[in-house]
Amino acid sequence: MSFLLKFLRPSFVLKVCAAVGYGIAIYQSRNSIASVPFPLIGIGIFVLEFLPVFRNREFKLVYYWVLYAILAYSLVTYHELSVCLLEKCGGDELTSILSAASTGILWASIDISSKKKFVSQIAKPPFFSNYKADETIELRWV
Repeated sequence: MSFLLKFLRPSFVLKVCAAVGYGIAIYQSRNSIASVPFPLIGIGIFVLEFLPVFRNREFKLVYYWVLYAILAYSLVTYHELSVCLLEKCGGDELTSILSAASTGILWASIDISSKKKFVSQIAKPPFFSNYKADETIELRWV
């Protein structure tokens, strides 16, 4: 029963939905695989997450920021309909939408709690030990 519950978690279901979207986008951009389409990178990160070697906290942070960068780039360049990293490749609107949506879903399904645990374990620099924020500053519109 616990095995089944592991696969019915919302984060796992979202990751599978993102992988399906990536699969469709890769199929539609199959003529430009040599130009490294972003769905290929996304599906690679999706697969790496399930390997035991890459389940540590450091990889989750790298995973989080790489997907964030791909999401930002794909949203900025959405109107160009190019979903490739190396060269401009011809794509259609559906491929761009699937690539951006799958990246957004996969990025949103990352376990944020593990990121917080990792960041909280980082040692505080010694020059911040006696720092206290100045709370007397007033902000006002000019």
